[in-house]
Amino acid sequence: MNKMKKLWWAMFVLCFCCTGAFAQKTIDVTGDIMDEYLNMPLKDVKISLLNPDSTVVVDSATTTYVTGTNGKLLQVVYNIPVKAEERDFLIRATRPGYNEVWQPITVRHVDLISAVRVPTIKMRKEMSLALSEVKVTATKVKMYYKGDTLVYDADAFKLPDGSMLDALIRQLPGVTMNDVGEIFVNGRKVDELLLGSRTFFRGNKKVLMENLPYYTVKDLKVYEKQTAKSEALGYDVEPRRYVMDVNLRPEYSHGYIANVEAAGGTEERYLGRAFLLGFTDRWRYSLLANLNNVNETRHVGEQGHWTPARMPQSMITTRSVATDLDYQSADKQLSNNLSASFTSTTNRQQTNRRYE
Repeated sequence: MNKMKKLWWAMFVLCFCCTGAFAQKTIDVTGDIMDEYLNMPLKDVKISLLNPDSTVVVDSATTTYVTGTNGKLLQVVYNIPVKAEERDFLIRATRPGYNEVWQPITVRHVDLISAVRVPTIKMRKEMSLALSEVKVTATKVKMYYKGDTLVYDADAFKLPDGSMLDALIRQLPGVTMNDVGEIFVNGRKVDELLLGSRTFFRGNKKVLMENLPYYTVKDLKVYEKQTAKSEALGYDVEPRRYVMDVNLRPEYSHGYIANVEAAGGTEERYLGRAFLLGFTDRWRYSLLANLNNVNETRHVGEQGHWTPARMPQSMITTRSVATDLDYQSADKQLSNNLSASFTSTTNRQQTNRRYE
């Protein structure tokens, strides 16, 4: 009988020791919650404890309201018991009408502590404003590279009404142009100004720059173009030409565009100019006319100052007309171009002398 009692007592002591050995120690994660603007305790806040990757919720907190003798709320305290092991957590605080708050915490030295105090969580109210109408305007990219081609988007540039193509070219980043109409892109001279990948007025840049309205342009492309002979053979047999290709908007690629300027003054002074550019499915036709006796070299839409000191002392009458006809087949295998021009000038000078 005594042996049985001893056996029972031994089993009881062993169970007690095992229970003590497997008892798990916990640590309290605790802190308080306040309104950031009012600096006052904040009720009805949901506190959750998450893993560092913020995907798995470990536990939710219990909240305690601490009040004074007069019933005034003094503090809102939360408490979350966690397993006593060294690791990191994230605390998430949510409340309707407030911005969500995340607070990282670290549990260390679990053998020496019984609680981890978290800094005060301060929550800020969400700011909302109802607008009747909102207009969002995106900033367009002025230039970009498409392979070896540099493309300028004409929509990204704003010019005064009446401006021509030359005013648009002067605003392109990295592009400069001198008084005789030579164009340089990043210091390299442009050999030819094309219209729709086709030559225009046998490469006369100023005709196109001074008469094509800027609002008709979709984009300008700068690239190295093969000669007609190289394109026909399929490989380069001649040096490529560095070109600037002007592409029109779809609504202006059919039909016609016309510019007309006329003026009259005293002393029988007059000025008249006309420019016509038209398109069909196969043909492109151009007509340019100029008649004036005022020594005028500026064109419609050009910005600048009148400089009489640079004008000739005589009166020059200019009469000129030029046309350009361009044909291209649907398969672009056949093309023909005809250009013709006529110019006549009269220089009239009157000299008066007085001497003794």
